[in-house]
Amino acid sequence: MIAKTDPNMFRYRTSALVSAIALVFAAPALARQPTAENVRACVPACPTGPVIVYFEWDSAEITSDAAATLDEVVRHYTSSFCSSRIRLEGHTDRAGAADYNQRLSDRMTGSVRSYLETNGIPADMISDSAYGEEQLRVPTEDGVRESQNRRVEIFYDPR
Repeated sequence: MIAKTDPNMFRYRTSALVSAIALVFAAPALARQPTAENVRACVPACPTGPVIVYFEWDSAEITSDAAATLDEVVRHYTSSFCSSRIRLEGHTDRAGAADYNQRLSDRMTGSVRSYLETNGIPADMISDSAYGEEQLRVPTEDGVRESQNRRVEIFYDPR
């Protein structure tokens, strides 16, 4: 003998089963208090650097290559909730007088600072230093133009 079943009974059982599953999986998790360790695990660390921006000879203008590099610095800083301070260090080559190169490296760091501030990095998060021709990346004789020495190095310093 075949038992007759109510077609609505199957619909009720399926609905009840789905509801029970939804309750199990949608149950709120117990909230954990944030700790420094949890926060560090969730927020990606800023790179330490240096990120290097190069300049043309006798110029403090941001080139298109430099702008692309600085855009990446801004993108990473703003998208990763980075809380590090940014430190800029300006350097020149040995072509020209030492006092002129000191002022030029100061203008170069000023250009980078201005670009970063204009694109969303707070001014109080940026510090800068100008070294002129004191810290050459590629050692040269006095008066030699060296493109790798004309640079601003960008470092991320923890607070």
